[in-house]
Amino acid sequence: IIAKGGIHHEFSTRNTLQHGESIRIELIDGPFRHVEGFWQFSPIGDNEGCRVQLDMDFEFSTRLLDLALGPVFTQISGSLVEAFCVRAREIYGTR
Repeated sequence: IIAKGGIHHEFSTRNTLQHGESIRIELIDGPFRHVEGFWQFSPIGDNEGCRVQLDMDFEFSTRLLDLALGPVFTQISGSLVEAFCVRAREIYGTR
């Protein structure tokens, strides 16, 4: 769900796991022309953890939605890596 003010839209994605390496995100349905994302997990040293990177590309289906929700979706995308890392630390601890 993405919302701002009175604008509220749901969307769904297909997330494909390449175990230990990446997760690919593809739009199934929603207020976008396209959504593509790619989580990349790159090992750091021997069992020292990994570098987490998220690349997102999206375009809303209308200019109005892009103006209203584009900045919100950009902000959400930017906070996803930090939320992912916080959750990983909760589960696996720090190393």
